[in-house]
Order: sequence, then C-alpha cells, then structure tokens
Amino acid sequence: MRRGNLYKSLKSDLSGWTLILSNLLAVYFAVREDWSLPTTMLIYWCQSSIIGFFNFVKILSLKQFSTKGPLINERPVQPTQKTKISVENTG
Repeated sequence: MRRGNLYKSLKSDLSGWTLILSNLLAVYFAVREDWSLPTTMLIYWCQSSIIGFFNFVKILSLKQFSTKGPLINERPVQPTQKTKISVENTG
C-alpha cells in the first residue's frame, strides 16, 4: 500500500479512531479514579468482547469469501455457511 493511501485509510477509519479514543478515555479514568487492576481489566475484556461480537456479525454477513488455501483434515475447505463461521476469511 502506498504511503498516501495508508494515510487516507487511517484518516477515514472511524472505528479505529473510536477505539483509540475509548482506550485513551479508559486510561484517563483509570488513573483519575484510581481503578484497581481487576476493574481496568474488566473494561478491556468488555471492549474485546464487543469488538469480537461485531467482527463475528461482519463475517456472517459476507456475501463472498475465499477458502482458497486452508485445509481441514488435509482436504480443501468448501465455501459454505458453516465454514464461514469457523474459518478466517483469507481473501
């Protein structure tokens, strides 16, 4: 990816900027309110769960995906709804 395209991509990535902002706010409040480590870890665990949920929904909503390359039991993976759930998109 060319440098200009990377800059343009980073500049317009709303989800990335939202994630950065939410992490900065979490750190700010953790320091300001003197949160314990378990409280801080719970915040980041919840954040990771939310991100994982939305990525799971995104994977399920793919219209086209590639299973070229991965093997299950030394056989090519078929592009079915079941494999969409269990195999990471490589395309």
